[in-house]
Amino acid sequence: MQKINLYYVVRKILCGFFITAILNSCVDNKPVTATSNDLTSASFYQTSNGLITIDNAGIVPVLNNTPTTSIIYIHNNSNTTISGINYNVTQNSKLLPTISSAQLLDAKSTAQCSVIKARQACALQFTTPQFNNADTQGSMLITLNYEYNHRSLSFNQIINFKKIINLSNGVNFASGVSIGGFGNKVGYATIYLYGDSNNQTYKLNSIMSNKIPVAIVNKNIIGQNINPNQVYAVEIQAKIALRNFAATIQANSTNKQMHNDYSSSSTAVVYSFSSGGILTAGQIPVIDTAESSSPSGSLLITNVGNESVTLEASSATTGISNLSGCSSGSTLNVGQSCTITFNVTQNGGTGSITLNYQNYAVTGHITQVVNWYNSLNGALASMNYNTPLVFTQSAAESTVITVFNSGGYNLTNVTIPAPQILDSRTTTATISYPATNSCQNATLNVGGFCNYILTITDTAYESNQQLLIGVNGNYNNGTAQTYSRYGAVTYSAAPYTYLYVSNSNGSTVTGFLLDPSNGDLNQLATSPYSTGTGPGLSVMAPSNQFMYTTVDTDNISEFSINSTNGQLTKIASISTGVEPSDIVMTPNGNFLYITNWVSENLTAYSVNTTTGILSKISNYSTGGNSPQQILIDATGNYLYTYTTNNSVLEYRINQSNGSLSSIGSTTADNYPFGGVITPNNQFLYLINYRSQNVSAYSINQSTGVLTLINTYGSGAYPVNIATSPDGEYLYVLCSGNNTVYAYTIGATGELTLVPGSGFGTGGEYPFTLVMSSNGQFMYVLNNSSYDVTAFSVDESSGALTTIGIYSSGYAPEDAILDEINGYLYVVNVTSFNIATFAVNSTTGALTKVSTTPQSVGLNYPISLQILYVYPN
Repeated sequence: MQKINLYYVVRKILCGFFITAILNSCVDNKPVTATSNDLTSASFYQTSNGLITIDNAGIVPVLNNTPTTSIIYIHNNSNTTISGINYNVTQNSKLLPTISSAQLLDAKSTAQCSVIKARQACALQFTTPQFNNADTQGSMLITLNYEYNHRSLSFNQIINFKKIINLSNGVNFASGVSIGGFGNKVGYATIYLYGDSNNQTYKLNSIMSNKIPVAIVNKNIIGQNINPNQVYAVEIQAKIALRNFAATIQANSTNKQMHNDYSSSSTAVVYSFSSGGILTAGQIPVIDTAESSSPSGSLLITNVGNESVTLEASSATTGISNLSGCSSGSTLNVGQSCTITFNVTQNGGTGSITLNYQNYAVTGHITQVVNWYNSLNGALASMNYNTPLVFTQSAAESTVITVFNSGGYNLTNVTIPAPQILDSRTTTATISYPATNSCQNATLNVGGFCNYILTITDTAYESNQQLLIGVNGNYNNGTAQTYSRYGAVTYSAAPYTYLYVSNSNGSTVTGFLLDPSNGDLNQLATSPYSTGTGPGLSVMAPSNQFMYTTVDTDNISEFSINSTNGQLTKIASISTGVEPSDIVMTPNGNFLYITNWVSENLTAYSVNTTTGILSKISNYSTGGNSPQQILIDATGNYLYTYTTNNSVLEYRINQSNGSLSSIGSTTADNYPFGGVITPNNQFLYLINYRSQNVSAYSINQSTGVLTLINTYGSGAYPVNIATSPDGEYLYVLCSGNNTVYAYTIGATGELTLVPGSGFGTGGEYPFTLVMSSNGQFMYVLNNSSYDVTAFSVDESSGALTTIGIYSSGYAPEDAILDEINGYLYVVNVTSFNIATFAVNSTTGALTKVSTTPQSVGLNYPISLQILYVYPN
């Protein structure tokens, strides 16, 4: 999360005004940190191929061999209406009867989606091919083409479809889904639900995500009847974070006839900003070699990551030959695709094709299984299973594999081979069997099925890995034959999460390993780490490889972070001005800036992004006035700081060397105390403590210069400020009357008080607020009543409703909402501990994880940093 920092010097002054009311706040004379609504501090970037995107898609179920009609969403991620979008489709399937490629996309739908307004989406309707009895899977590639700024652009997405067998009761997901941002801060995916084939109708009672950053978009499906043999598209969106993470999507339904309740779930894997290029493959239809004297097939490949990749050599196992396409050395950009064609032997078999690729962030491969058989004398079995699988590093995850005899001949002596682990030395996979319908030494007549259980464990952090699962057996077509078939399971082992706490009286930073299963914090064996006297605020590099902490001895402690164990190593210390009051990095991590309260200046540093070492650029006088908070716009081009003489200083950042040049200054009202820039980068707002109001400014997008729009009254003594993630609302926290005031932000930056403001916190001297990345929840730390107030946010009006008030500890000072693991951590200064709360992702309610807060290694803790590890 990105931090908005308030200042311990300001706090010293406030203690003179409210000694009785905020006695506990004045004990340590250290900075207070308010947390904004951004899930990640990673800089925003957008590739040209990310302007118009097609959702990542889960597998589309095909029921009873009949064509399935459904939709997938097309998003315009730009700020401009784009027209002239055209669509075509390439199919990779066997059809009976023949359905042309033109028929796969609905003509009316493609016409409607030829124009998409800025930041809007369009539902594109498609029809899957009709399967014959032997076919079990296939895919199609949707391509869209358009022009933008006189450039011809395109985007591709693979949609896989699979015949569903052994239907379960209730409403079910066909598979999991992966979500990539394609360079955008938010990514989208469509996941598919279906009913059963026994003429049972189900009411969908709810569909929810267990992680706040992942949300259901088309909630109107909730409460609808899910009819037999129909497929329903559910769109989900995810905030893209600094690491891959996973959410469980759960659907709860009720049988309309029998009134029985059912629940099913699936996994949504979210690719990080740092995921680089990621290749995905389409399902290859089972090849019937009896249909040709030279049986062949094709494999669709698409780049669904955030960066281009360079393709390397492709290879295949025995029985697959004549690979062509996706040539080595070629580039596959984001949203682009290629096709590998190949031949297989006349006799039935199973094998795989592997395509290697690399870019600056990833060296990887994609493996797709190929199965072929001869319908004149061969058997055919299929395997159904959920993929991808995600589990916590060193934990285990299991999934049920269903083997179905699709036809040809009865299978006897069915056995399950050991999983084949590809390119991982830390993964273990085991097979076990359920009590009923076990595949262990089973006999499968045509149309029969059996199950086995795959369990995976990985002690290392690995992303988008694959292993092969299989089934073996015997059949007799007049001569005794053996049968073998394989499938690929994709999995990721989620990395560790670390928490770091600055100890203002301990001259240290304490590191903890977070246990995602229960929220417990386990102190790192090598911690605490020495900083220097009075550590204060910290900032982490966007790469998560380095951390920088201000100390009262007027310098910065520089640490490297070991991505394997979270250990900090002090690499340097560099001087700054007297009494540093804020520390901020540019979005790209190339430059770091410090405001210095007593020496009345601002210090700029360049950052060696390889070693983490800081080099001083220069000091910049703030005109004999103490500078406070630093605000840097989303482009990283402009820097703003306000001072004690009620002025806002404006600077341009030189992108080549980090030096600052003044572009002007403007006035604030009496004693500016906190600021925020809106997500669209158009407006800046300051709260003014003594004049008890809010100053609104517009930002000139070309020059960075601020222009005062107006000043708006607030409650008594505003101390914190934040915007909603969509930039529609502004929230101001007021300590004088324990209240939050909400404003609607107009098109030109003007503020209108939301009806019902202010909203009481129910606690005393609120000082810090944290907002969830989906804008649905707000948490306020009440410093003098030692508790946390949770609010729900009405997304249509911005109004707040109290969820509950929760005891924390003495003088709660700082908090981090760990949305990936689902916990809120609160630092309590004078009780020397951290309170941990589990967060209900649906209601926002808090549950205290332990009655004994973490206190080991803490000494007047004042600020938090969280690290989601990914490989260096």
